[in-house]
Formats: sequence, C-alpha cells, structure tokens
Amino acid sequence: MITDGDSDSQYRLTANQKFLLALHHSVSLEGHGGNIFLSAIQQAADTQPHYKQGWDGYGQRILASEAYKASSSLVTIGALSSLMKTDPRFIRLGRGTFRERIWYATRRTVITRRDSGGSTFNLPFVFGQLAAGSVAVAYYPDRDRTAGSVFESWGLHLLYNSGFNCLREFSPLILRIVIPRRTRKANSTPAESPSSLSGRPLNP
Repeated sequence: MITDGDSDSQYRLTANQKFLLALHHSVSLEGHGGNIFLSAIQQAADTQPHYKQGWDGYGQRILASEAYKASSSLVTIGALSSLMKTDPRFIRLGRGTFRERIWYATRRTVITRRDSGGSTFNLPFVFGQLAAGSVAVAYYPDRDRTAGSVFESWGLHLLYNSGFNCLREFSPLILRIVIPRRTRKANSTPAESPSSLSGRPLNP
C-alpha cells in the first residue's frame, strides 16, 4: 500500500492488481493492528458504536471495524479505483521539511494520483469510506443505526487515515529508530522488483 515517488516501484496497477491489493489490505496485519488501536480509543471514550464496556464490548467494536475495513477495501481500493482509474496506494513524498511532509501526507486522504499521472480528487477513498460506513452500520447496536452515525464514523475514518498517512510518510525514519542497524542489515533482502506484481509503467 506504500510506494516511493522516486522509486522504480512506481508502476501502474491493472484493475486485477487493484482487487488483489484490496484483498491483501483487508487481511493485512497493518490493518488489523489499526482496527485494534482504533477500537481501543472508541472503547476508552465510549464513542459510537455504543457497545457495552468490558472485553465483550471491545470485541464487538473490533468485529465492526473489521467489517468496515473489508467493505471499504473492496469498494475503495478495488472497485472505485479501477472505475475512476486512480492509484489506491500511498505515494511517499520522502523529501522536504517536516511541515511540508506532514501537510502532504494529510492531504493524500483527499488527493490521489491518476493512473495516467498527475493528481486528482480522491473520490474513490472519500466516497468509498462513506459507502463502507453505510454497510458496516448494520453491525452496530440499534441506537447507532442512523444516518448521523454513518457520517460520524465516516468523518472519524477520514481523520484517522490522515494521521495514519503521516506514519506511512515517516515509516523509514521510524524503523531506523526502532530497529537497530545491525538487525536491519541481517534481515535485509533485495528490493522487490515490479515484475512480482507486473503492472504497466507509469508515465513520468
């Protein structure tokens, strides 16, 4: 889900590859970890969906988040990105000042790259999250099955994605701090070739 703007891995995805990416994203450890974290925040603040407190309520929140994630991945990464011909991946800027990179990462929630090159409004993600929220609300308690709950959840997920994009932007720096250099060298492998997910080259 992450690629560098100046990297050789910057290649265009076909529609089939976007659906495969959606499947991968729906079962990825990154996504599951995000759901656990977001559900913990909702549980601590007792925000909607209003499940009971305790482990049972927390488990229900996680299941609801998983349902949201699976539906949003299929709609945003697979279907709408293919239909609108946009790149569903986060393209890391990797340069500039801290403020510039934070601003860039935050905006990627509403701005994305066209398959043909250039930037456009991220309609697949923005609309897809709203559509996914309309599906996931079926897993909420009766009191939260309202239009207001859908829009509240939609807004929270957009904000959460902007924050998560900031972590994606600085993930190489974070890894260098967290993982010792010697360990990184021991576990390093050659960079994955685009041929492993053979797409069409992107325009410059």
